[in-house]
Parts: sequence; C-alpha cells; structure tokens
Amino acid sequence: MEQRLTSARPLARPVDNTQFDDDGIDLGALFAALWRKKWIVLACMLLGALLANVMVSRQTPLYTAQSSLMLDPRTVRVMAQESVVSDPDLNDGLMESAVAVLMSNLLLEEVIDSLEPELLAPLDPANAPEAAPGPIDALRGAIGGLLDRVRPQPEADAGTEVAAVPPANALSPEEQRRRHLVGEIRRSTRIWRSGDSYVIKISVETISPEIAARLANQIAVQYIARSLRDRGETMRAATTWLGQRAEDLRRQLEQAETRVEEARAAQLSGDGISLEAITQQQMQLNTQLAMAQADTATALGRHNEIARVIERDGIDAAAELVSSPFVLTLRQDLSQLRRQDSDLSSLYGPEHPERQRIAAQIELIDRDMRREIGAIVAGLNNDLAVARARESALRDSLAALEDRQASVSQASIELRQLEREADSARRTYEDALARFNETRTVEQFQSPDARLVERAVVPGGPSAPRPKLMTVFGGVVGFSIGLVLAFLAVFMRRGFGLPREVERATGVRVLAALPRGRWRGCDRMLEALARSPHQVFADRIRQLRAVLNGPRGERPPRSVLFTSPLAGDGKTCTALAFAFLEAKAGRRVLLLDLDMRRSPLRRALELAGGDDLPAYLQGRCSLDAAIRSLPDQGFDLLTTLTPAPLPGGELTPGAVRALLEELGRRYDRVVIDAPPLLSGSESLICCGEAEAVLLALRHRATTAGQLRDALQRLRDMQIEPAGLVMTMTDLREEGVRHAAEYSYVHGA
Repeated sequence: MEQRLTSARPLARPVDNTQFDDDGIDLGALFAALWRKKWIVLACMLLGALLANVMVSRQTPLYTAQSSLMLDPRTVRVMAQESVVSDPDLNDGLMESAVAVLMSNLLLEEVIDSLEPELLAPLDPANAPEAAPGPIDALRGAIGGLLDRVRPQPEADAGTEVAAVPPANALSPEEQRRRHLVGEIRRSTRIWRSGDSYVIKISVETISPEIAARLANQIAVQYIARSLRDRGETMRAATTWLGQRAEDLRRQLEQAETRVEEARAAQLSGDGISLEAITQQQMQLNTQLAMAQADTATALGRHNEIARVIERDGIDAAAELVSSPFVLTLRQDLSQLRRQDSDLSSLYGPEHPERQRIAAQIELIDRDMRREIGAIVAGLNNDLAVARARESALRDSLAALEDRQASVSQASIELRQLEREADSARRTYEDALARFNETRTVEQFQSPDARLVERAVVPGGPSAPRPKLMTVFGGVVGFSIGLVLAFLAVFMRRGFGLPREVERATGVRVLAALPRGRWRGCDRMLEALARSPHQVFADRIRQLRAVLNGPRGERPPRSVLFTSPLAGDGKTCTALAFAFLEAKAGRRVLLLDLDMRRSPLRRALELAGGDDLPAYLQGRCSLDAAIRSLPDQGFDLLTTLTPAPLPGGELTPGAVRALLEELGRRYDRVVIDAPPLLSGSESLICCGEAEAVLLALRHRATTAGQLRDALQRLRDMQIEPAGLVMTMTDLREEGVRHAAEYSYVHGA
C-alpha cells in the first residue's frame, strides 16, 4: 500500500505562481468575452425596440403648435416729461415673471373664456371615455371594500334620515370644468425663453392639431391684451387720482390767497400804508440821500480848494480856479493892459500920462476881480451850507421812514407767512395741473409691452409619439441593459475560465484543456473522434498522453486514473477519449470503470447484462468473462453492468491492488474511471492504488472551493495528482494563440 501511495506522484513540476502573477485587466479578453455574449445584447436590444414600438403604437398621437411673442424693449415717447407708468426694464427676472404670468390660472381662464366650448370639449376630462379598470384599480377596490367591512359604521336612530349636506366650499359644475381645463392646458403647454433674447416661445401639445394652434395663438394674444389692459387701467387710475389731487390743490390755493388778501386789507386799515409802499419810499429817499451826499462833497471840495489857494497865494491866484465868465473877461483885460504897460515902459517912465492911465485901469480891474472872486467864494459857502442842510433833512426823513417800516414789518409777519403758503400752494397746484394734463394726453396713446412675432399654424403631422425615434430609443435602452447583463454574466461566472487561473489558485499544473464538443453523449464523442481524428479535442488528448508518457527513457505510468470533484465534470468522456486514442496508437488498453454505484459507461456504450466487475470481485466469474471487448473502439472494458453492493459494502485497497496488478500484466495501459472525490469514499481507495491520478474540472462550473476540497482529500491520503484536466472549455476564451491553433487545425 505504501509503495502504491508513493507511486501516485505528479508527473509535472508544481506551478510557480510568482511567474504568472497577472492581476491586470485584459481588454482584448474582456471584449472577446462580451462578444461571446452578443446574443444576450442582441436579444435585449430587439426586445427593447419591440416593447417601445408596441407602447408607442398604443399611445394616442399628439400634435404640437408653437407661437412666439417678444417683449418689446423699445420706448415711444409722445411727451418730453417722464411717464406715469414707466416702460419695463427687461432683465432675467422680468422675463421669468412673464413666463410665470403666461402659465397663471388667471390668464388661462381668460383663454378658456375667449374660445368656443365646443373647441375645448376634447380636453375636458368629463368627456373622456371611461377606461376599463386595471388590475391595480381592482386591487384598490378590493382593499377599500375590505376596509369598509372592517371599519365600524356609525349607528343611526330609527326613523331618522341623514340628509346629505354639501360642503361649504363646493364648486359649481362650471367652475369645476374651468379648473379641469386649466390643469389640462397647463399639462399640455410648455413656455420658455429663447436663449438670451427677449422672445418667449409658447408650445402646446394636444390630441387635436386645431386645438393646439388655437391655444398657442390665444395664449399669446390674451397676454398682449392683458398687458395693454393693465397699463390702461393703471393710467386711468393715475389720471383720476391726479384730477382729484389738482382739484384739492386748487381749493387750497384759493383759501390761501383769500387769507392773504384779508391780511393785507387789515394791515392797510390799521397802518394806512403798506409795507411795499414804505419800501418804495425808502428806496427813493436812499437815492436822494446819496445824491445829496455827493453834492455836499463836491461843494465842500470846491470851497476848500479855493480857500486854500487864497490863503497861500492870494486872491489873484484864486482867479485861475474860478470858471466865471466875468472873471475870465477881467483876466483877459488885465493881461492886455499889462502887456501895453510893458511895451510903454521901454519908451516912457512911470509918470507918463499914458502909463498912469493904464495903471489906473489895471487897479480898477484888479479891484473888480477881487470883488467878484469874493462873491464867488461867498456863493460857494452858501452852496455848501444848502447841501449840508438838504443832506440832513433827507437823513431825518429816512430815519423816520425806517421807524415806520419797523412798526409796519412787525405787523406784516403773519402776512408774509400767508404769502409764502400761498406761493407754495400755487406751485404745487401748477405742477399737479401740468402732470394731470400730460397724463390725460398719454392715456389716449398706450402700446402693449409685447407683440406677436410668430403665429402658430395647424401642424401637418403628429409630434408624439415618434415610432422610429422611440423604437431606436428602446433599442438603445435594451442594448444598454443587454450590455450590463453581458458584463454581469462575464464577471459573475462560476468556476475557472483559463488554465492559468486554475494554476494560480491551486498551484497544480493543468496538463490539458479539452474544448467543448458538439456531441451530446460519449458515444457521439467516439464517433466524432473516429470521423475526425485531427480535431482540437483529439489533439489536446494526444498532448495529455505525451505529458503522461514523460521524457524518453522513463517508464510511463501503466495505470492512469481519472476522477473529479463532483459528477458531471466530464471525467468519463475524458477517460473514454483517452482510452480510444491510446488504442488508436497501437497500445493494448483496458478501460476500468470503478464507479460501481452508477456506471455512466454502461449507459453511454449501451451494454447489456452479463458478467461484470462486481461479479469478478465476488468470485462469481473469471476476469476474462468480466472483460468486454469493444472491437469498434479498439479497447477492452471492465465495468459494472448491474449496480449491486459488494458483500463488504465497499472496495478494499487489496482488491483494487490485485486487480490492477493482474490487468497490468495483460495491458499496456489501464485507464480508470473513478467516482467523484466529493461524492463518495471509493475514489480515495482507487487513487491510492493508481500510478497517475488526473483530476478533471469543468470549465466555468467547478468552483475554487470544490477543487480545493478535492485536492485536500487527496493530500490527506498523501496522494499528489499528476495534474489537472479542464473539460468543456471555450476555444474563443483561450486567447489569440489558441485561436491561431484552432485555425491551423481546421484549416489543414
């Protein structure tokens, strides 16, 4: 037994996981895996497109009409003054407010009132046909009825009839209809601002193209009419208020002016003169006083100058300052006489009669001139005295007038206050009257804040639903769902996909990866191998044979055992194909079926009853009688034809060892099909006696836990498998190198 255990050793070195550390994502492999799931994506895409098309075909067609209005930023001024109602300053807030007004129930009610009731009848929910109750409605009704039966009912007195009292806020049928229509129009209308412009788009989508066009146009028209009406009402209210205000101010002005006149009359009757007259007289006296002061100064200057010359140079020198004609004549005569005397002095002496006569005349003229200058100086003194007297009189008069003005001003304080109030009332009245006249003029000329720039027309075709677009959209959604499902199918697959994944997880080398064939049973598999001996599956079995035979010079294992963690992993077909190709290679091969609980080979090869392995082990027949020859396949078979328990209940190591020794003397290779490791204990006994143990795992089916449990059971018995065999693999998942191999094999 110990010798057999040590003989079941691996034929290949353990895998060094550090050499195959590949945690990256292979995009090519991922795309290839998704491509293999293309039927899921295609089916989901077709299903989504079909469902979308069916849903669209059951929907009622809708028609869309669109109109546009523009809030006009331009200003038309017919008056130079600022208007009472200012023009709008268009900004984002005002544009959003206009959109909100267009969707308000007040405007929509005006739209409803402006249209014919027959036109809006299709939009009235009361005219809609009653739909058949669905399963949800039926369930809701059933739950409501159950609650009504469970809920306690109020007891009513006998003979008392409870009258139905309508609620206080009950609406009339017409009001309910209006509310329903407003809600329906709101759901069918979409209003938005066109970019950063002043244009507002109005789109209405209904079941009738005529209703859509009429509603789109009427909403815009009613908004324009409402804005014009609101401006007109505001202007009329402003005009009325200004008129009343002007009338009130006129009455206040009349009262103020009446009080001023009464105060003036009372002042005149009390003082005899008004403050204005005193002020005027004061201005005249001030003027006269200024003139008198100027005359006094002039006379004083003249008098002082002549007196100063006389005092310094004599009276003769003062003659030059006097501008009197008589003095001027005297000065001329005096000058002529002195010139004559000068001429005679050269001829005659002083006693000459002529010179004495001239001297007498000179003295007479000098005396007259002195007398005349004295008279002029006396006159200047008189003029100075008169000027001073006049100035003093004017000063006295002005002082008296100022005293009187002070007394009159004291009495005029109330009058001046009344005059100021009257002036203020007059200015206010004039401003209000001018504003009233301007407003009354502007009231006759009003323009709306918006104007229609695009009129909605009756649409020629439905806008929704769009069968082609929705079908494409459904296909896109289905494609996305299918792609997600394909991703999930790729990333959530069970088991292992590639040999390197198995080797990285277990540390045991995979000796062969057998692709999935298109046959349905082991018998069909043998027929396919006989018909096409160079297919990929056959070549992979040959690679397994080459690995098991080992290097040249070493003795290959005589007994090769195939087992698996669980049933259905493909070990039986693998053992059958291995035996078939060994026989085709000219070896004497026996296929030993040790799965005595249920032999799949008996059903696969359609064997009838007779002597079999249990009969030989029980001593009821010879080994030759128990062995079945299969000429068509080229190998012999020792199996269980009629499942029956052994007398001891299970196989014993000694019986298996003796059987293998006997078969080893007769055959070149004994291929053993053992039961699954995790399903029974017989496999461990069989594996301990075989020279090479191969563990089969199914592609994308055998999990890592199952494989580790199976390997652990072997290692608990100190059995190391010769290697692993992956079955039912997908050639497309193995990568570029294997695809090239596939093309090479089938292209030969």
